Amino acid sequence: MNLHELELATGLPAETIRFYAAEGILGAAGEKPGQNNYPPEAVTVLKKVVFLRKMGIPLSEIRAYKGGFRNLSALLDALPEEDESSVGLLQKLKEENPDFEVLNEEALGTFWKAKDPQSKGNRGVPGDSFTPLYAPWRRYLARMLDLSLYSLLWNAFLVYGLHWNLLNQTLGRRVLDVLITAGFMLLLEPLFLSKWGTTPGKALLGMRLRNREGNLLSYNEAFDRTLTVFHKGMGLNIPFYNFYTLIKAYQRAKDEQPQVWDDQALYTMKEPRIIQGVLLAGANVAVFFLILVLILSQRIPPNRGNLTVPEFVENFNYYVQYYDVDLGGQVLKNDGTWVKEEIQGVFILDPWEGHMPQFTFDLEGEKVKGVSTRVAYQGKDTWLAPYDNLNIMTALALTGAQKNVGLFSRLPDNVADAISQFPYGPYDFVKGGIRFLADSRITGYQIYTSGYLVPLPEAKVYDFWLNFSVALP
Repeated sequence: MNLHELELATGLPAETIRFYAAEGILGAAGEKPGQNNYPPEAVTVLKKVVFLRKMGIPLSEIRAYKGGFRNLSALLDALPEEDESSVGLLQKLKEENPDFEVLNEEALGTFWKAKDPQSKGNRGVPGDSFTPLYAPWRRYLARMLDLSLYSLLWNAFLVYGLHWNLLNQTLGRRVLDVLITAGFMLLLEPLFLSKWGTTPGKALLGMRLRNREGNLLSYNEAFDRTLTVFHKGMGLNIPFYNFYTLIKAYQRAKDEQPQVWDDQALYTMKEPRIIQGVLLAGANVAVFFLILVLILSQRIPPNRGNLTVPEFVENFNYYVQYYDVDLGGQVLKNDGTWVKEEIQGVFILDPWEGHMPQFTFDLEGEKVKGVSTRVAYQGKDTWLAPYDNLNIMTALALTGAQKNVGLFSRLPDNVADAISQFPYGPYDFVKGGIRFLADSRITGYQIYTSGYLVPLPEAKVYDFWLNFSVALP
């Protein structure tokens, strides 16, 4: 049975039939994308549904009754008291309490005519049909939540796949983030719409999308719609142009004009409820919290607990990459010695001119109990960069591995702050049970405000050394 035949048989308008099909009232046949066929029993089902709706029974309760999860007597008991003309018929229906399949739609019709003698037949219930959904703020908030989820997926890949620092935002990174998030939208939104008729944001706010036949969109239909949204509604995320397209879309909604991407699709929408606003706020807070967890998780090194020397070195190099510390091409090897990377055709400036601190490990078996470094220089031809960043990387490689350092621990930050205040020491302090010690001698050099050691031309003796150590309890 096609849509036109069903219209003639029931007297219902096409939009109402499509609406009930989209709500799942007519069964699986109405849920097949691109189909315009309905089962023969759809005529009887629709008549029953419409009469029950006219009694004031919510569609969700009718769906539960049809599925065998509710009984008719309970549904009728929940209705307001009827007038004397219909109370007898209503009581009879309660006593019989039939299942949906055996419910006599003629009896329902008799009940309705007794209640409303002016009724002219089965014309449906106002509101039970597809109508264009304007609601600009509701649609906007749903889309923003979806975009936040796509961004969360991308950031999770950056953290666990590429190990990029989320806080290291450059212009190129921002552009890449926008493009990849849009890519996730173009890939995932059509999948959501073609499989479930909604997206996480839309579902949270009670919105579902169907084509004009009342069926789910095909993937191609959903993709074309999403692509049009990205172009005409989001301005391809191009600054200023996207603001212009958002304003135009908002104005169309305010004027109750359909959006250009809704020409082949229509919404069903539940009435706004306070709980939806609460859930929306909660979802956005959850996304923000998860982004925060991703950021904080990057401060935890790959190796925890008791470390071997190679594990310590891996932690050290992890923090060097995370904080984007320039080592002038120097790389710490697994045995704790340095090697300089050479890149063909590229000149790499070494701020220490090869005078890197030498590592000594205090071992208990194979486990690192402490780390000390020493750097020494006697010369007048070179400016030396400060070593505080190297000392901080050394401290964090061991401190961050401790099991009492969690996502929200301030210990690594406190250690880094304390070391950075005195690039050349002296200091001797304990934080989190870990001892940090530094001492130095600086003769014949001047410390500039940037921390660089600059040889004094008039000096007769040039002598610099810096010892730094970290010791576990």
